[in-house]
Amino acid sequence: MNTCKTCKHWVPFDEVGYRGGYDPDERRLGLCRMASDDEHRDDSLAVAVDASDYVHDLRTAENFGCVQWAAKP
Repeated sequence: MNTCKTCKHWVPFDEVGYRGGYDPDERRLGLCRMASDDEHRDDSLAVAVDASDYVHDLRTAENFGCVQWAAKP
């Protein structure tokens, strides 16, 4: 299975900038834009939901695999 590191929907925290709510140990993670509040699309098979409706992200490690993987342009 292809992994987040090579997916066009995934962005490492270092490239996104501070979004609030993550600690230094989570810097190894990234955000899946396919399932985030910023770019949620009708064809997404998953969405991250936070009860506060403030911000919600699907945070994954670069070696996480997903069936909605898409090659980076």
